[in-house]
Amino acid sequence: MSRHSRIRLTDEQTDELDTFRMRARTPATYRNATIILMSDAGRSKASIAEALGCGTATVERVRRLYSTMGIVGLTPIKPPGRPSRLSNALREPVLQAIQVDPRTLIPVPMLVTDGRGGPAGPGPARL
Repeated sequence: MSRHSRIRLTDEQTDELDTFRMRARTPATYRNATIILMSDAGRSKASIAEALGCGTATVERVRRLYSTMGIVGLTPIKPPGRPSRLSNALREPVLQAIQVDPRTLIPVPMLVTDGRGGPAGPGPARL
């Protein structure tokens, strides 16, 4: 988007963006919708970035995404991350194991010690 270009929204688009912004589930989505609304109001990249605490590159990127994708472009896409190292054969047993209350696996008195490795006596226990 060139330096002098400005996003111009219709009344319908403004209402749609305002509703989208108020229903935003993440701060980034709220910020992105606000960037477009502030751009429509004629604010510069620098003033928007300063007001929202982001960089001018973010303002530029959000404007570009909105121009090319519309409102869908305002929702950040989480990167996929690295693939799981857990094999498919172990996935189900692990998922079942994490559903078990750990307190049912080892009797609690065995976990409480006096801090020197012996069983805890009267008084506050240390874990």
